[in-house]
This record gives sequence, C-alpha cells and structure tokens, in this order.
Amino acid sequence: MHCLDCGYSLHELTKHRCPECGRVFDLMDRRSWGTAQAFRFKTPAKIAGWIALFIPVLLGIYITVQMAWGQDDWTIVVFAWMLAGIPMAIAAAIWLSGLAMTKTDASKRATVIGFLLTVFHLGLLSEWPIHAAFAIHRDALNRQAQRVNTGKSVSGWYWKDIYRIYSARTAQTSNGATAVILQIGQGAGPDYLVYGMTDQQIESSFNIWSYRRLDPDWHIVHED
Repeated sequence: MHCLDCGYSLHELTKHRCPECGRVFDLMDRRSWGTAQAFRFKTPAKIAGWIALFIPVLLGIYITVQMAWGQDDWTIVVFAWMLAGIPMAIAAAIWLSGLAMTKTDASKRATVIGFLLTVFHLGLLSEWPIHAAFAIHRDALNRQAQRVNTGKSVSGWYWKDIYRIYSARTAQTSNGATAVILQIGQGAGPDYLVYGMTDQQIESSFNIWSYRRLDPDWHIVHED
C-alpha cells in the first residue's frame, strides 16, 4: 500500500495521512492509495493524458484552418485523423491504463473536455469553417469577380482575405452567361471558387471530387 502522490509506503501507519507529502488516504477506499507499481506508472500516464488532449486540440485547429482556406473537408478530416489516430490511441490507452492501475476515475474536467472536443470534431463535418470564412470575405470575393469580369488581372493574396488566387479566368455557361473561376488551391486536384454557375453547370465543367454551394452565386469546387 503506497501513497498515490509520492509513492511512500503507508504500511503500519497509525494516522491516515502520508507523512511524506500529507496526502490523506482511507484504508477502506481502494481509490485513495495504490501499489508501488501504480505510483511508478502515474507520471507516464499523466504525460500520456496531456498528449491525448493536445493531439485533438492541435488537430482541430489544423483542420479548421485548412477547411477555411478552401481544402476539401472530408479529405482533410480523414487524412489528418489517419496520421494522428495511432499516436492518439496509444496515448489514450496509456492514460486509461494509469487510471485503472491507480483505481481512479477520469476527473469531471477531463470528461467535459473530452466531450467538447468530440462535439467540436464532429461539428467540423458540417463544413462550418469554409462557410464562416466565405461569409466574412464575401464582399471581397464579389469585388474580385467583378474585376475578372472587366478583364483586370487578379493574383496573389486578397486584401483582408485568407484565399490565395493562383489563377483567375472567365467561362461561358450553357445559357450564355459569364462565370468567374478563381483557383485557390494547387496540386493534382485543385480547388476553385466559382461565381455564376448552376449545380448542373458545375458538374459538366469540372472533374468533380466534391463541391458545395456557398450562396446563390458562389460554389467551392474540389477537382479529382
């Protein structure tokens, strides 16, 4: 029987308080004391608990920013969690093993944080970061669409915006209207902000991986 805070042996004590660190224990409450092995496991379990916390926090920030920049939401979520899932599972397993070894339960704070992080990550699948970023910068995007329509060149970062334009062009739609296509991502499957197309015109004009309507005039398109 050892103190859970400092590892001091609690055998043959007349008072139910650790003489080394002052932690109170109850002989009848197995959760208030542990074995020497449990104490040795406490520190790595605590470190693993912090790692298990920081991974979803940092991952949530990364996914939110990437989605706001216009990256495909499902691709970002799936690949990010594929890379982080194994270290996250290992850290969580060590932490839970530490709780089991010391006969303690997760604190209310840990439970609340875990619940909130789970809700946050599930909420990312609602695509709110790209919709929020678009809502903030809609006016700037409309100005850029007007510039492209009038033949003015557009490149680089938008003023007061988070999107980077790699190319800008116009296209004639099937009904004779002029659409504006802004490339905001590079790679084998680039990303576009498209002004002035219907869903059917989007599907016939791009090699679609995924797309969504942002408002009556704008789509975001991810090519395969």
